[in-house]
Amino acid sequence: MQQRRAKSSAAANDDDYFVILKRCGQRSRQNRWTWEIRRRSKPLGVTLDGDEYITPQDARLAGEKALSEFLHNLR
Repeated sequence: MQQRRAKSSAAANDDDYFVILKRCGQRSRQNRWTWEIRRRSKPLGVTLDGDEYITPQDARLAGEKALSEFLHNLR
């Protein structure tokens, strides 16, 4: 029964996590994009981020996929 509570608690907090996009290489001519997973309620304590992507759309897609996998592994 405690296991069920833990799962529903994690599911209820899914909206606590989100993805932000950041531009890297601002000083160079090659602007690249990266993503980072953050938590609203309190800092994660570690940085969860991705590689550099050419477009913000690619970075957003990769970040959303990583967030989905992260939340799945929390359960």
